[in-house]
Amino acid sequence: MKKIVCLFTLVLAGSLSMAQNSKKTAAKYYNNGVEYGNSKNYSSAIRSYDKAIELNPNDAIAYINRGAAYGYRGEYDKAMSDFNKALTINPEVSLGYTNRGIIKMDANVSKSVDKANVLYASGNYREAALAYKSVLSVDPENVSALNNLGNAYFKMNEKSEACIQWEKAMNLGSENSKNNFEKACR
Repeated sequence: MKKIVCLFTLVLAGSLSMAQNSKKTAAKYYNNGVEYGNSKNYSSAIRSYDKAIELNPNDAIAYINRGAAYGYRGEYDKAMSDFNKALTINPEVSLGYTNRGIIKMDANVSKSVDKANVLYASGNYREAALAYKSVLSVDPENVSALNNLGNAYFKMNEKSEACIQWEKAMNLGSENSKNNFEKACR
């Protein structure tokens, strides 16, 4: 009986050691994912989080971070799936709930911008302007909506309004708006 107990103990100790090594490796991949995410290299971040999750499938925070990376890439369904998985693992991780709300809002904003772009492309500048304003009421720093609202105003011969929107977008870093502003507003 002692041999079985000793053998079992060695096997158990070996399993614990393997589990600890697996978690250390998972942590390494997780940390790489964080670094990639911070540098906005979301594809690499996702690959790192994939490995971390493979090695430690109960890491709710790894799911949340991978979901955030998917969200930044506009892959809202995958992001939502990861947030839901994180909350299944640990329902007390409040960031999972917060990120689900943000993703829902981002997905809706993205659809609204797409709708406004279709209106603009079809020459319905007044309706497009209203749609862009609707986006900006939810996301006032949406550079695409600001730039395109400026474009719609310009097409409607409302140059001063166009310049105001382009300047806002330009101040948020939009090169397109800067070019439009410099050509039409100076």
